[in-house]
Amino acid sequence: QGVVDKDKNVRDEIYVSRFDLDKEKRRAEMSVGEVVECQDKGQLYDAEVKDVDGSKRIQWVKLHFRGWSVRYDEWLPVDSPRIRRLRNGGEDRRSGRVLPAR
Repeated sequence: QGVVDKDKNVRDEIYVSRFDLDKEKRRAEMSVGEVVECQDKGQLYDAEVKDVDGSKRIQWVKLHFRGWSVRYDEWLPVDSPRIRRLRNGGEDRRSGRVLPAR
């Protein structure tokens, strides 16, 4: 009986964690035009989401670093530790203007 209870708890844990992952995935999704901060070589830069690829398990975004050539654009997964979303109404550090909440 102890083995059965142990297996049941593992199944329940897997079942619950699957939904937790879906919740995290939804939270992490980004849209074209969204402004974020992205770390590159130790510095934070303002970047705009230019394209979104949702065909994989984790969404990937193409980021354009503001003020830089498109040759520096980069594809990253949305859950990358290099990407930091701006808070609602965050301020664009370069221009000083307030960004719209998304």
